Amino acid sequence: MSPTLVYGLLLAVLILGPLVVLHEFGHYFAAKIKGVKVLEFGFGFPPRAFGIWTGSTPISTFTHTRYDAEGGRTALRVGQMVTILGEERPDGTIDAASVTEFEKKDISTAQSSASVFVGKVRRIDDHRIVVSEMVWSINWLPFGGFVKLKGEEDPEAKNSLANQSAITRIFVIIAGIAVNAVIPFIVFTVVVMIPVQYVAGDVVVSNVMPNSPAYEAGIRPLQKIVEVDGTPINNFNDLQSAVIKKLGEESKWVVQRGIPDPFARPAEPTVHYLEGDTQIFTVVARWDPPRHEIVDEVENPLNQMRLGVARAYNPSVGLNDTLMVVSDGTVRDDLYEISLSDITEFVPTAQVGDAIPVTRSDDGTGIHYLDARKFNLELGTVTYLQEGAAGVQLQLQNPYVASRGVPITRAIPEGIRETFGIVTLARNSIFGALSGSKNPQFEGPVAVGPVGLSQLSGEVATADISITARVTIILTLAATLSISLAVINLLPFPGLDGGRLAFVVLEVVRGGRRISPEKENLVHLAGFVILLALIVVISFSDIARLIGGERFL
Repeated sequence: MSPTLVYGLLLAVLILGPLVVLHEFGHYFAAKIKGVKVLEFGFGFPPRAFGIWTGSTPISTFTHTRYDAEGGRTALRVGQMVTILGEERPDGTIDAASVTEFEKKDISTAQSSASVFVGKVRRIDDHRIVVSEMVWSINWLPFGGFVKLKGEEDPEAKNSLANQSAITRIFVIIAGIAVNAVIPFIVFTVVVMIPVQYVAGDVVVSNVMPNSPAYEAGIRPLQKIVEVDGTPINNFNDLQSAVIKKLGEESKWVVQRGIPDPFARPAEPTVHYLEGDTQIFTVVARWDPPRHEIVDEVENPLNQMRLGVARAYNPSVGLNDTLMVVSDGTVRDDLYEISLSDITEFVPTAQVGDAIPVTRSDDGTGIHYLDARKFNLELGTVTYLQEGAAGVQLQLQNPYVASRGVPITRAIPEGIRETFGIVTLARNSIFGALSGSKNPQFEGPVAVGPVGLSQLSGEVATADISITARVTIILTLAATLSISLAVINLLPFPGLDGGRLAFVVLEVVRGGRRISPEKENLVHLAGFVILLALIVVISFSDIARLIGGERFL
């Protein structure tokens, strides 16, 4: 097993596991505050490795209490697991009708029944048994956790969730979502304080696509982008983030006009920018920027572009990006075919009939586009030119190493701003992916499962970056996942917290009339099966991407 996968699995457990456990702790504390009985808090998912029983529930016994074990009451031992059939009185005391040996099937019965109690004997007195009813379980599957509450769908069980008012049930349900919503604020407050070095410089416009939002606004080559919507811009990521947050909306770009210096020496800047000589342009970035097919002759100017014009924006484009290997002496069109003897110089394992991609790298899997152009000048790595949301191409001039990190006095507002920024980015990315946008900022998988998360975590863990940068990326990933968990659980889908919340809201709308517990359980079960199937489908996609050698970073 590769180190990337090993580190990835470990990090995925360490990131996703605590987020789910903290989510469940939200439900747990809300239930305890409202007096709902908690039967189990599980770390990980079954099968169970071991459990620690806590709590002290006194159960009264009488002469008529039946004991099924041989030896009767005298056979009971401290630490023994028992199942008790009894009745809970209005004052909260419990009278035992029978005490039997515990069976695994009794756990689900106790969860939904008002008269069945399961636990470990803690103390035996003359007229009562003290039982620990709650178990903290450690389970073998480490991805997450769970909490079991008394009578989640049965309103007859006292101290059960279903027995509570609608407001109480809503409070318990949304508590887990609230925890996942709060975590990113805390994490990003820490992240923005970590000093991380990065390459910064002057972000300068090198090209502007005709009729693009930037061109229509007045942006031109050689202008330096100083800030966007009040955010200082000193690297490409800053600008990309600012643009994605305001897709389809007006965005204020502050730029400085560049003055070329034709007499600049080799070590001197070729363009000068005057401090204070700024202009403000209003740019409305596009959700779905155009993609131009590269052609010899343009028939449709909206989605086609001549090769010579396109190469002014991307030198690696061409009319064809794949060469078919043919036998020596049989090449009919060198734009589409290459002989076996010619290609083996670049791809030694090539065989007749292979399709060889034209690439930007010399890794032996394809032919570099500069080498390919020795056979035909019209070859390239791609056969289209994809515009960006704003329609600008950039250069980073006067680069330098900067450090990013704010003092604690600024960390909280910065953490809040970063959190809302991530929410906006996630919303726009999801909308763009679902709408089929060709925006290059939305490239990549729409969703990843546990396998994809492990791959991404492993790539971060083994990347050639500093420890502080690695920690920052992992914390940012954790905060983003926490936001995702909050949003997903809020969806009114059966099996999720949002699905349970929808049933409570429906009950309120119906004037207090509930859907029967059996029907609600059936709906949640169906939703849970669909969610599992979706995870399986996403995981197969993750595995296919992993086998295909695709990477996130």
